[in-house]
Amino acid sequence: MQSNLWQSFSDPLTELLVEHPESQYDLLETRHALEGIAAYYAALRGTEQDFEHIRECHQGIQAAQDSGDLDVEADAIVNYQIAVTEAAHNAVLLHLVHCMGPMLKNNVRQNFELLYSCRKMLAKVSSYRAGIFSAIVAREPEKAREASHRHLAFIEEILLDLGREHSRRERSLRRLQKRKD
Repeated sequence: MQSNLWQSFSDPLTELLVEHPESQYDLLETRHALEGIAAYYAALRGTEQDFEHIRECHQGIQAAQDSGDLDVEADAIVNYQIAVTEAAHNAVLLHLVHCMGPMLKNNVRQNFELLYSCRKMLAKVSSYRAGIFSAIVAREPEKAREASHRHLAFIEEILLDLGREHSRRERSLRRLQKRKD
């Protein structure tokens, strides 16, 4: 049943994301809302058991990064986000994140493909994620939400910068090609 629900929910969204790459920014905006509120409520409502699970998932991200496998890393990020959302103790929010899991994994993987071209950016992304984690386990809901927003805003800014750079290169190549013709 959940598979059918996910498919009916995700097919039009997946098609939109494939046919209109700029809609990836819409997904990032949605992630701002979902992940920010999940971090807030996880810090507010999470139990010690929840925090231990989040800690394990957070450590799993580092192990996944060390593996160099983008799929493993994207899985680790989504597992971490699910753990944070579970700690929020909001069934509707958790259901949404589960339903969006495959789409989130794809978005995270695509983001990493671009971010891996700038190794120094990965350290910053990890630092932002560590800030979210620290605020959650310190039971600081506002700081957790703010850290989540800073994290995703940073990713969005980098992606926009990389997109602009790619566009400049494309224009340059077209101009060079025209000169040759």
